[in-house]
Amino acid sequence: MIHENFPQESVFDTIADETYSTSSGLPAATPNINSRPESQRESSLTQSNSRRSATLRRIGWILLAVTSFLLFTLLKTPTERIESAITTQVTEAVQNAGYNMTAARAHVRMGWGVTYELEEVSLTSSGPQTSGLPAKIQRISLRPSLFSYAIGRLAGNATLVQSEGATLEASFSTPDSSRTKTGATHLQIKLENLEIPRLIPSEPTSPLSKLQLKTSGTLEFSGAMEDPTTWGGEVEISAPSVRLEDSVVMSMPIPGLKVSNLSLKGKMDPGTKKLILQEFLLGKTGGNEDLTATLTGDIQMTPSWRMNPLNLTAKYRIQGELQKRLGAILMLLDKFKKPDGSYVTQIKGTLSSPQTQ
Repeated sequence: MIHENFPQESVFDTIADETYSTSSGLPAATPNINSRPESQRESSLTQSNSRRSATLRRIGWILLAVTSFLLFTLLKTPTERIESAITTQVTEAVQNAGYNMTAARAHVRMGWGVTYELEEVSLTSSGPQTSGLPAKIQRISLRPSLFSYAIGRLAGNATLVQSEGATLEASFSTPDSSRTKTGATHLQIKLENLEIPRLIPSEPTSPLSKLQLKTSGTLEFSGAMEDPTTWGGEVEISAPSVRLEDSVVMSMPIPGLKVSNLSLKGKMDPGTKKLILQEFLLGKTGGNEDLTATLTGDIQMTPSWRMNPLNLTAKYRIQGELQKRLGAILMLLDKFKKPDGSYVTQIKGTLSSPQTQ
């Protein structure tokens, strides 16, 4: 019979076997024996990606929880407590600098951060002589970084408004002195028409109180405040004019003067441990100014800044009305006078005890 020539296993038996393998959860046989390892690799990669996604989701939820906790804690914190904490920090910083501070108003604003504002600020010296002229500031705004404070640093941004158009913008980061005494301080400052002499309390008869100087420029600083040998940074400041009214220094009358320019450029190099004075120019050279002066050189930085050695050269020319008013005082400078009428003075010694040569 014809059916006796077919093999023992029929097509129907093969289909049944494949159906049984699939329904039983076992992998069905495939004719390509190389497909199994590739399938296993794809499955392993998929599982790895899945685990990575799960880990990232877990980290995201943790960060969300921490952020929410800090946010709601801050929102529930009374404004008075925040204001008191910032006021304490500011007052301590001012007192450490040797001044007392008062303000007509102080308040905290909450938004995407905390802003602490002082209005109509007055600074006076905390020394034995407190009868001098106070420094007046229209407004001070502080925007501290809460994250930095949580890890033991005081950081943020500050704005000082001396008067309309006279401002100081600063960003800062420094160790919290109540937790640690070490660490680097970072400071960036931008000046715009700022009257620096008016920011320093002074006696009514001192030259500082008679000095009119509006400065603009930038300053960058980085280093450990307790160790001047680590200091680094740059300064570039200019003023369109400098005016000094008649004043008295150690019972000696100092005549007033007016010059048309002031520029200062310098840098602190922690590699050489020097403060390098790249340019200091007072007045316009070659003009009819009563006083023109340049100062160049460097100051060696040591752990005790008062003992920093000086290596400076001052070149200056005095003429016109100022020369007449100084009169006999110029005789004290005769040893520094050059044939062309200018003066050259070498400044040595230390910051606490300078010497002229």
